[in-house]
Amino acid sequence: MKENKKNILFIIHDISNAGIERVCLNISRGVNKEKYGLFVFLYQPKGQNTFDINLPENVIYFKRDIQKVRNKIWRAMCLFFQIVMSIKKSNADLVVSFIPFVNSIVFIICAFMRCKHIATQHNLLSRDITLLKGKAILYNSLLWKFVYKRLQYLVVVSNSIKEDLVSNFGVKENKVKVIYNGIDLGQIKQSTKNKPNITIAKYIIYVGRIEYQKSVGTLIQAFSIVRKQANDLNLIIMGEGSLLGEIKKMAKNIGCMQTIHFIGFQSNPYIYMKNALCLVLPSLFEGFGCVITEAMACGTPVIATNIEGPKEIITHGHNGLLFTPKNYEELATEIEEVINNKDLRKTLISNGLMTVKKYTNMHEQYDELFDSIIKNKI
Repeated sequence: MKENKKNILFIIHDISNAGIERVCLNISRGVNKEKYGLFVFLYQPKGQNTFDINLPENVIYFKRDIQKVRNKIWRAMCLFFQIVMSIKKSNADLVVSFIPFVNSIVFIICAFMRCKHIATQHNLLSRDITLLKGKAILYNSLLWKFVYKRLQYLVVVSNSIKEDLVSNFGVKENKVKVIYNGIDLGQIKQSTKNKPNITIAKYIIYVGRIEYQKSVGTLIQAFSIVRKQANDLNLIIMGEGSLLGEIKKMAKNIGCMQTIHFIGFQSNPYIYMKNALCLVLPSLFEGFGCVITEAMACGTPVIATNIEGPKEIITHGHNGLLFTPKNYEELATEIEEVINNKDLRKTLISNGLMTVKKYTNMHEQYDELFDSIIKNKI
């Protein structure tokens, strides 16, 4: 490694094809390896599957599965010391973190080690708190309010998140930089050349985690209505999560288990998106919604909930459709419209392809930010 190279360390639980993980992977691909040495510390790697995807070259990975430590306090301490060790091993000039709790730990460590730190926020922090239970709600509310006001550098992926941090956590507006999650059109085009390894001809798709936030049950209910008019239609659920068993039970109870296909996360989700009649994102809240722009780039119509994040990307009836959260009847109507109205499909696809062009400069924005921070310009 050249002596004049500066080192950047990314800290994230895993590298996979889920949302934040895919964003981290995308950012790492765009890091200028001529200027920077890139290191990634994975603190909850999921075995060999982590490395089944197309990883960027010239990256050094550190792995430590802290989930093996069962006690939460000891686990947090283990994470703390492993992050310290990864900073020392990489001789990091700049650390980038991706999760609120880890943002807080890295903030403390970097303050003592005098290391520069970029915290990134990918969801509405006020909504993240609602997913916690018991005393964790109070503890994390106080911790995050203290930390986020004092972060050196804070990058968010939408204006909605910025507004949430300013309004609810007292973060100064000029301390927050918005960099939308970017997409690599060349990579997506290359990834969609082949057909998916399935025999289903006609399907709609959901891609993402199967958790409360994602409200996959709303899609299941809507699909059961649409199936009454389109009995050859299938639904692909691509993803995993704590509510997978519950969602499968719902599919069985409404008599759709034969036409709803649970395929887990896939190393190449784009070939499935490309061949779908539409992609549906039924979330209750989202910071951005990466799958929206990815589906648009695949030439696939998108239906999403009319909430912060998605409504920054989608103009209803122009480049996608929006529906009220949890309103499965409204969603069913919109799915039928996208499937049956050829003119609407053509409009959504054409305008969607135009929309994604403004999400292709993420790498340049991060490169400029890394330069500015490391060279003490900001």
